[in-house]
Amino acid sequence: MACEERIRASMSCPACNRKIDEATAIQEDRAKPMVGDISVCLYCGTLLRFITVDPLRCRIMTDLDLKDISPESYAKLKFIQARILGDISK
Repeated sequence: MACEERIRASMSCPACNRKIDEATAIQEDRAKPMVGDISVCLYCGTLLRFITVDPLRCRIMTDLDLKDISPESYAKLKFIQARILGDISK
């Protein structure tokens, strides 16, 4: 079961500049993001990577970042991204 705890944030998506004010973990073992963790902007679907946690900041994931992700994790991220963008056929 995923953590239900959410953390409050005050940052903007580096792609769409929309305010991101919350983050929720999908792992059972922790609720706070760590440097290097992955997120997805719920407004534009951009894949993000946390670069600092105090204050909470992220950047757009690069091709190099994506190469470090397992094929299974990449498929899950692309599915989430497609759902956000309204295209579940991807």
